[in-house]
Amino acid sequence: MKPFIWIDPAEYTGWMNFADIVSPNPDGCQEQEDFLMIDKLVTEVDSYKNKIKSHEGISSPPDCLKELPFDRVANSETLAMLQGIVQATIRTFLSDFLIRSFPIYSNISLRSENYGTALTSYIANMMVSEMENQTSFFPSNYDRYAYVLLFLEQVAQTVKRKTDNGEIKENDEVLSALQSCNTAQQQYIHVRDKEQLETLGLSAVAAGSSGRWDSIKNLMTEEEWERYLEDLETMKNRITQGVGFAASGPNWSDVFGDRPINWNSMSVTNARFASKLASIHSVVEDCKVLLNYLILHEMNKYTEKLTKNLNPRPYIYDVNRFFVGASGALLGDQIKSGLYDVEIPIGGGQSAIEYGNINDCAKFDMEHPLNNISIDSEKLESIKENGTFYLEKYAIVTEKEDGIELPENIKGTTSIQELREFFKLTRISLKQ
Repeated sequence: MKPFIWIDPAEYTGWMNFADIVSPNPDGCQEQEDFLMIDKLVTEVDSYKNKIKSHEGISSPPDCLKELPFDRVANSETLAMLQGIVQATIRTFLSDFLIRSFPIYSNISLRSENYGTALTSYIANMMVSEMENQTSFFPSNYDRYAYVLLFLEQVAQTVKRKTDNGEIKENDEVLSALQSCNTAQQQYIHVRDKEQLETLGLSAVAAGSSGRWDSIKNLMTEEEWERYLEDLETMKNRITQGVGFAASGPNWSDVFGDRPINWNSMSVTNARFASKLASIHSVVEDCKVLLNYLILHEMNKYTEKLTKNLNPRPYIYDVNRFFVGASGALLGDQIKSGLYDVEIPIGGGQSAIEYGNINDCAKFDMEHPLNNISIDSEKLESIKENGTFYLEKYAIVTEKEDGIELPENIKGTTSIQELREFFKLTRISLKQ
């Protein structure tokens, strides 16, 4: 049955309005977008399935495959899905943060210009901290700090794709971080086979005196032999670090100390995995920089969504302009800069709020613009103790050789009021 009359849904403000944005009620006509914007993310993942090329290594046998850090071997669907998981994870943390911090950005607009890098850095550190404590029910290599490193690896690959597509703007910091990841990739140490892995259990002295090494040593010069032993030691240290990261996190040496590893019982797959973790860890700070930019990329989507739907609008649009304007923190004449309704008037055009004015600078007689200003005793004591700021406007006038002769009070830096009086007198003089 059709209802006799249509009743418009209630329109809310504040927390109730925000709750409706986070969990919208169905309106009966079209599906409402959820706060994680999953539908858009699924569409984006589908588009990337056609943009990303499947890795050439997927046709290689596992034993012959050399999987480098920041170059996951998978088909296009898997790589696009991994990118979607990274973005969904970021949105999950962002949603939690935005719900908790609503009282802040409901007053100060959620623009990156207002919060700088502090906001994305905080969320990035929160994500890494919580991921380090994530464990699975069954023992796994893919939890705790190992999961953090693998997640950051996919973050780097995602940022690379989005910068190539122009979705994330390149700058020196992004390019430097990506270059560091490329360098770590080039310096990755690959374990060839089980025989090479078993040699890591021998010390350099034992290797040099063991009969099994004679045939290899005889094929090398002394310098080549020393370099070969150094490479084995480097591989041993790299894999040991990776095992420690997987077992106990970045501070693994405090837990395990110099406890030896049973190299004979370690599989080639686990050794390669450990070496990969060590390579990613070597550029972990660069990966966090890329994570910050990916968080900002997702944050901008929420900023756009909240700007469109939040009611009422935030009080402050720009904190920098607000400080020198509508905050009232300065002395003398005030302006209303920084307010949302002043900077972005409803409906466009000119704001209904009077913008205000700025103090003139001192006149030629050096009379200070704040002379005779009225200040209460509390404000006066605060100024004596902490000082204060005030804004002033002025003009700089340069006299031309063939131009009008300027009076002394107009040359150089002059007050706007005196300049206006000069223009007024000049017009009268020219008319006469």
